[in-house]
Amino acid sequence: MNKKGYWAALSLVLMISLLTGCRLADKEKGQTSEDLLIGFFVTLDYIGSEDEHGRERGPIYGKEKGDTYQFEDLKGYGMYFKMYDDAVSGVSDGEIRELKITGGDQFSLEGTLYVESGKKHSMYANAVYQTSDGKVYLMPGQTGCSAEFDEEGDALYQDMKYESSEGFKTKHGELKKFSYKINMKSAPNLQKIVIKQFDKGDNVISTTAMNADSIRKQVKKLKNTSYIMVEYYTKGRVERKICEGDTIEYSHTKKDGVIIIKDITIV
Repeated sequence: MNKKGYWAALSLVLMISLLTGCRLADKEKGQTSEDLLIGFFVTLDYIGSEDEHGRERGPIYGKEKGDTYQFEDLKGYGMYFKMYDDAVSGVSDGEIRELKITGGDQFSLEGTLYVESGKKHSMYANAVYQTSDGKVYLMPGQTGCSAEFDEEGDALYQDMKYESSEGFKTKHGELKKFSYKINMKSAPNLQKIVIKQFDKGDNVISTTAMNADSIRKQVKKLKNTSYIMVEYYTKGRVERKICEGDTIEYSHTKKDGVIIIKDITIV
């Protein structure tokens, strides 16, 4: 099977497994066909249906963490549909970037998780449900399929479509159809940044170099500075950007290989 065919089959299997899991789940374990699928909790490791003692695990309920949720001590990153003043909105943890929500006959939610290039990565899109009384949970063992790429890979995704048994009532009308897509893309690991301050004559009056593991939270702007240029060093490449505003963005690679964006404040 070629690569394109493999991902098409993977998406189909994920859609079937998640929809079947929602409709056929044992009500004694907490999940019913009336519970609404609101999004994904993406993990880099598989969440099994049994605990370390071989006992079957029930639903893992989430606690609110800002606009998103934390599921016990599980490590992962979520994106969800949420209701605000009778309207639909999309929210995600900060690690999921480029969050997109579209409306119409079918609402869609899409986000991207960036990971360090040159390494093998896997992701598991765990379906997250919401009960009629507002409780949010995921079912261990119902992650569908894993998706992974090796050191040479640069992108993968998992997606699905969902139709609830009851309408999602909003000021836009009664919504029943939703679709979800989570992307994983690789990006180069930041090695260091160099911040250069220039005067009106385009002369460098200050240079500040910082390795990726020792980034300062603040940089002082000199009185004679007209503009600031930032150089981003990755393996075999340098990217230069003019700083606009009072913050400098940079990428930080976490221990699990996920890349997040942080800020340096200009004071």
